[in-house]
Amino acid sequence: KKNQKYDELFWMLETKLPFLESNLKHPEFLTQYDFYDIPGLNEANGEYIAFLDADDFFIDDDSLEKLYKVGNENNGNLVSGNIKLVDDNNKFSPFKDLNYYTEESKILPEEYGIPWAFYKSIYKKDFLIKNNIYFPNLIRGQDPVFLAEVLSKVDYVYTVNTDVYAYYYINGANKCNTFDKRYAHIMHFKYVFKYFEDDKFTIIRNKFKEKLFIFLGMMGEEGAEDTLTSIREIFSDEEDIIKQCERYYLHRFNNNPKLLIDTIRNIGIDLSHKDGFIKLTDFGIAMAMKMGFKRGVFSNEAGLGSSVMVHSSSNVKE
Repeated sequence: KKNQKYDELFWMLETKLPFLESNLKHPEFLTQYDFYDIPGLNEANGEYIAFLDADDFFIDDDSLEKLYKVGNENNGNLVSGNIKLVDDNNKFSPFKDLNYYTEESKILPEEYGIPWAFYKSIYKKDFLIKNNIYFPNLIRGQDPVFLAEVLSKVDYVYTVNTDVYAYYYINGANKCNTFDKRYAHIMHFKYVFKYFEDDKFTIIRNKFKEKLFIFLGMMGEEGAEDTLTSIREIFSDEEDIIKQCERYYLHRFNNNPKLLIDTIRNIGIDLSHKDGFIKLTDFGIAMAMKMGFKRGVFSNEAGLGSSVMVHSSSNVKE
């Protein structure tokens, strides 16, 4: 979509293109790093590229011009402003897990944080084309992968104190309501981890890994088996991540016998061996004790130590 006001500066592109979802077939798109050339990118007239989703809007009418001014003065490849969430009543709220810029500055790419909210930035067109940076062939999670690659290849991020983008938020779990979408969303974590292999991105990589576990929890017990199968396939060359996810499921969904036994086998407990049986028994006892403590503490405060706290804080005459 072309915005006439910024005809000479920007070309607005809709990232949710119909051909993406219609042309993707599982599992071919999951086995290679195949990036799409977004239509319009090479034909854009401006120096910088901005993105606008169909149900979002720019907050400050002058925000893009402010970003462009900073980018032009510093020859910046990535210039970023602020983003806010917006609801159906046009009420704004902060976007968690992202820095809010209060001044014009220059930061290192690893200081950007989790590669979310790519919409709040503008990107130098020649930089994207020169580095062959396009969106991945995924039906979910394309945006963080795009931004992660940009961050891995820029020297600095130029920040501007302006509210650029209003993002209409929809619960992430509702967006991953099919197997293919869940598979693609898990796949996008692998892409991001790949671009953040450099040691300087260790902190961001670990924080983004936490988001993987949050996603697993959002999927719930109903989709746990398919999700865990997808993780084992996607991260087949990263055993540590598979083990961490399996242990997460073991802890969270220990009341699912099929998932429990399948997970126990995969984390290395041999049920046919004496030692394996002992480990399983120890685990069962530990989980039973843990559940008992939880029920006791939160139902009648038994074991919490509240009586001791009350008596120790009482004021009586001796």
